[in-house]
Amino acid sequence: MGETMNFPDTVDEFMDMYKIVDVEDVYTNGIDMIPIFRMRQWLDHVKQVNDSEVEDLKYHINYLEKKICMLEGYISALRFVVRCDGISGGDVNDTCEKPFI
Repeated sequence: MGETMNFPDTVDEFMDMYKIVDVEDVYTNGIDMIPIFRMRQWLDHVKQVNDSEVEDLKYHINYLEKKICMLEGYISALRFVVRCDGISGGDVNDTCEKPFI
């Protein structure tokens, strides 16, 4: 059975965990290497995490947009009430429309 891959939080941690070191500098001149299949696994994991986070953000944005619309409705209703109460200084009969509620 294959080994379970751990996904660290940062790229540096990933590189430290999965790098191949050419100790004798025969092939790489001392440069750390990471196998391509590990990079693909890492990129797939990051994409899945990002997609999930994007969906969460879309949900929260949608929720906030609904709340903003609701608050805008409350503000409009309050402005209507203020006009109808004559607080604006005008004649109540001139500024007040009959509410549709």
